[in-house]
Amino acid sequence: MWFAKKNAFEVKENIKYFIRYAEVAVKRLDQYADFWITINEPETYCFVPYILALWPPQKKSWLSAWKVANNLLRVHLLAVEKMRWLTQKPIGFATNRVDFQPEGFLASVINVPITKKISSFFELRAMEACDFLGVNYYFHHHVGFFGKRKDSHSHHPVSDLGWGIHPEGLEQVLLDLKKYKKPIYITENGLADAKDLQREKFILDHLYYTHRAIEQGVDVRGYLHWALVDNFEWAEGFKPRFGLIEIDREDLLRRKVRYSATRYAEICKNNSIEHD
Repeated sequence: MWFAKKNAFEVKENIKYFIRYAEVAVKRLDQYADFWITINEPETYCFVPYILALWPPQKKSWLSAWKVANNLLRVHLLAVEKMRWLTQKPIGFATNRVDFQPEGFLASVINVPITKKISSFFELRAMEACDFLGVNYYFHHHVGFFGKRKDSHSHHPVSDLGWGIHPEGLEQVLLDLKKYKKPIYITENGLADAKDLQREKFILDHLYYTHRAIEQGVDVRGYLHWALVDNFEWAEGFKPRFGLIEIDREDLLRRKVRYSATRYAEICKNNSIEHD
């Protein structure tokens, strides 16, 4: 709250607070870390709070979004510089990547390339300082000449949040990032599925298309499923159930391992999947 009251990343002068935080975090926690991520989904943090106004500070302002984007870029670069003195672990950031598929010729030659260029603003400028890139993948959108189609998700099975399930899109996203010639970790990939009816197939399918990307030369080093336990999902609160482990919030936060978690464990132990 104190940082929000200072206008957070809208103000360049506030960058120093994050750099101080990053320094303390590395000093105290480096022994437990395999790698470090400076910023998670910087483009989401610019777009959802300042353009859609769905997350705090719920402020519709393109100017504020632009300021935040540039300050987050500065934060990342300065944090990496500071952290290099404190750790030998790899350092990167995580981007929220969408699979944009064009509908029609004009969309394929104009709209989709422009959309991809805008969405990659941060990574184009931040990659130079990174040892790897983290990729969060949830969305696949059909894009026409006048923008994203409102029924983008209706072409596919959907999660409890109504998000379309399109594992093929992960392969395309990874192939798009191959040009950076950096190691990639899939740092988030999952779905809201309270009854655990779709999660097993979701994991199998996304790992299958990840493997296809690896076979085409993408340097994927790891896959981290989102999430280990049911979490607080920003504007949606505790209702969406993303966890491999169920949290019973009516019974002292009792944990229950979902069936999909046991299947995922088998894949991790055997380093292989059976896929139709």
